Amino acid sequence: MRIQVTREQFEVGIDEVVHMPTGAKFTTHPGGYEMKGVDWGRAGDLLPSNQEYERVEVLRMAQELLKERARGG
Repeated sequence: MRIQVTREQFEVGIDEVVHMPTGAKFTTHPGGYEMKGVDWGRAGDLLPSNQEYERVEVLRMAQELLKERARGG
């Protein structure tokens, strides 16, 4: 079952954003918003819980959160 990606599913750190359900990590320079690395974790895979998160949606939300963080939001 495809699950909607929401901001509450992420942890935002100094140099990375992590999608907790899948373990997908998006790294940046500290405080920056441009991605310098991606580890997809299990994004796009069917999880043991029978849930699936689309990679493009995980990426889109991670980019949004990084931009908000860089703007001080």
